[in-house]
Amino acid sequence: MSRLGQKVNALARVLLGLFILWQLVYLPLVNAFNLEATLASSRWYESWLARGTRSLGEATGQEQPWQLFAPNLVEVIPFTVVELFWDEPGTPGVALLSDNEPTDRRHFFRVGQFRLRRAETVLEVAPLLEPGEAFDAESATWRDTIRSRVAREWVGFQAYMRWRVLGYLRQHPRRSWPDEVRLHVRLYRIPPPRPGLWDWLDLGLHPMVQWRPRHGDALMPGGLKVYDPITGVFEDLYP
Repeated sequence: MSRLGQKVNALARVLLGLFILWQLVYLPLVNAFNLEATLASSRWYESWLARGTRSLGEATGQEQPWQLFAPNLVEVIPFTVVELFWDEPGTPGVALLSDNEPTDRRHFFRVGQFRLRRAETVLEVAPLLEPGEAFDAESATWRDTIRSRVAREWVGFQAYMRWRVLGYLRQHPRRSWPDEVRLHVRLYRIPPPRPGLWDWLDLGLHPMVQWRPRHGDALMPGGLKVYDPITGVFEDLYP
């Protein structure tokens, strides 16, 4: 090896060692400063060191947002429902329930289907309610929640609806592509613990997205409409 090659090799080893040493310092720091629930009120939480470690994690793709134990439990549970419609008169629509939704919500035990649950979690939309707060399905807050989520994840929403259509057509090869596909969310609320029998509170089925496919069109944001619960109509996602 030439003298230049030896110097480059030595420099590479030094840089690698420095990177490893930095990671040994960085990872404990960023995890310590990520305890937002505990440290949010502390003055030193927003210090230059805390901001620096978070910024570096975002820049290098090393964010550490995980928590071993969640401090709060989910109160509203969403399940996706896809409906298929054909323009032909007299052709009934078809509702495709999620495999994640239990047939009997009072008695069920989930085994398997983890990848499907994980994928649908990205598309599930649920209101953020305070304990005891009523859900208003015609509020501007719910409208903005739907629109912001669909605008951010429109590729996932359209890909999921397309996947559900293809799965249905594989099971029903004589059927044609639907002229309209709608994605809804069914919401349930878990009531506070109490003695005796209890059940989830049904918050209803709520429209979110409309898609008018043309025999499996490519994924395009212009093909989606988002539901406005105030006006009761589907509107363009990007007017």
